[in-house]
Amino acid sequence: MYNKVHLFIGDKALDAWNAAIAALEARPYDVILPGHGLPGDRRLYNMDRACLASALTAYAEADGPDDLNERLEAAFPDYGGTALQGLPNFYLFPAQR
Repeated sequence: MYNKVHLFIGDKALDAWNAAIAALEARPYDVILPGHGLPGDRRLYNMDRACLASALTAYAEADGPDDLNERLEAAFPDYGGTALQGLPNFYLFPAQR
């Protein structure tokens, strides 16, 4: 789980992300301690799902790493982790390295 931090999508494992979110959501916890970002509550599950869905669309429509970065930042302007976007972009756009 992440809290207001752009998710790592460089491995294109969006189905695995969604499965992990569902597995965590099935647990009874009300306080969520994410791997990145501040502690939160059960709303993080839907927030991360929305981020994944947006990231999938942004990646499908982006014409390169800069365009993807702009799309992700526009969709979630208050999210952190943008400085690390170069790492997933390395994997997502190998021809543009």
